[in-house]
Amino acid sequence: MPYTAKHFACWHVNYSVICLSPWCLQAQAVTQAMLGQLLQRLRTNIQLPECLRVVGYLRRMAAFSEADLRLHFLGCREDWLGQLIAELDDTDSYEYVKQLTDVHRLHLFDVVMQYRAIFFDGATAQDTKAANVREGSVLYTWVQHRIAHYMTAMQRHLPAVEEGTNLASVLEHCMYCCSSLSRVHIDFSSLMQPLFQLCTLRLFSSRLAIAVDAFHQRLDSHKWVVMPSPMHNKPTGADAAGASGQNGELSPPYVLMEHVPLAVFLNGVLSALNELRHCALLPLQKPAGALLQSALEQVASSLVHYKHTRNLADTEVALFMAATRALSDVVVSYLARCFGSVFPGGVTQLSAAAVTGILKDVNS
Repeated sequence: MPYTAKHFACWHVNYSVICLSPWCLQAQAVTQAMLGQLLQRLRTNIQLPECLRVVGYLRRMAAFSEADLRLHFLGCREDWLGQLIAELDDTDSYEYVKQLTDVHRLHLFDVVMQYRAIFFDGATAQDTKAANVREGSVLYTWVQHRIAHYMTAMQRHLPAVEEGTNLASVLEHCMYCCSSLSRVHIDFSSLMQPLFQLCTLRLFSSRLAIAVDAFHQRLDSHKWVVMPSPMHNKPTGADAAGASGQNGELSPPYVLMEHVPLAVFLNGVLSALNELRHCALLPLQKPAGALLQSALEQVASSLVHYKHTRNLADTEVALFMAATRALSDVVVSYLARCFGSVFPGGVTQLSAAAVTGILKDVNS
């Protein structure tokens, strides 16, 4: 059996100072250099067979206890993962979160598998049970640390993804990552869903705010004049709402072409719903419905305020009143059907009675 210079010096104490000290110092320097190279190798993209060889060399060197060896292994792999993440370009949040997710999906899985293969955390012998629990917790503490950093990065960058299609693409990426890591018992999908719900709801709210602002701007500049006769040949009022819903179609009602501010508002809401449908998680049904109901009530309140702050001629009043009826009779029912196409049972989330109640103040 080969012996190290340290062991040899310990056995020959009388000669170690005079004859063996230079040799021991040189051996220690070589050992430290080799130790640094082996640890540096763990900070690179190495596969399981080479990991086994490197850790085998470290064990033969007896530089660390078994517990410290586990810590150094995970520390080196953490440094390597951190380097990969630091090299990602974060100027485009959409691409960044996808690449960040791919890094964790591929390499977090590899590190866990390498650790388990090297350190045999699956042992269940009674005499080593307590030790395995303690040492195995090191792995899952590190996994928890890595997932926490990932979630922090997602919370910072995901709100910058401002398109429903991109948000849905990132969600699919993340769910695939969670599904892949679940094979090593790391499934954090329950942490991801609330984050995506918040970002989707925020996106929908911002689009609705744009629709309401566009309505206000168009209402302020609107001229209440009779539209050309071809427009009146189309279905009006409740007939228009029914016509747009025939055969399951969701075409905008023609009657709104007579009321340009409402048409502008409707276009904005349809754009918001189009963003929402790509990432329409079921828990969002009620909060999204509440946001849409609030937008409708804001429009109704704006019409009431407009009526009381503007001097309208008789002909203009008639057109204005037709617009208020179109809001309660046509717009609300049409948007309810559109919302129902995004969420099952979403038709019941909108209340025409609440909008009608606000519009009663128009005549006061």
